[in-house]
Amino acid sequence: MKPIYEENEETLEIAEQISCHIPPHLHKSMELVSVTEGTLEIGVGTELYHMEKGDFALVFPELIHHYQVFNSESCKAIYALASPLLAPSYTKELQQFCPVNPVILAKLCPAKHAGLSSRFTRACSASGIYSDYTCTHSSLI
Repeated sequence: MKPIYEENEETLEIAEQISCHIPPHLHKSMELVSVTEGTLEIGVGTELYHMEKGDFALVFPELIHHYQVFNSESCKAIYALASPLLAPSYTKELQQFCPVNPVILAKLCPAKHAGLSSRFTRACSASGIYSDYTCTHSSLI
């Protein structure tokens, strides 16, 4: 299967939606994912990572990635796409590097970072640019 290249004109897009299978795709934006209900599998490159409520993932620009939901329970997550234009001094690093493991597990976070996902959720809600969607493979992800 060939990945889909998605053009994002927006500088920042944020939405909470019911997760579903999203085929392999890539884009120029960094993608941040915070699971708020259930479990989600995120594939980055050739690796598949399991995420649960409270887990957080960073997908760097131009990396092929996809999403899968394997259980029948509802899975909900906040998805944010952030253009490299938001941090122009880091554009080179964002294009040349990526995390070895893109998932930050809530259960492994030190106490000072506990609640990363919930703080991200609150910040998105307070931003005024956050919306709620049901997944039908929107242009967001």
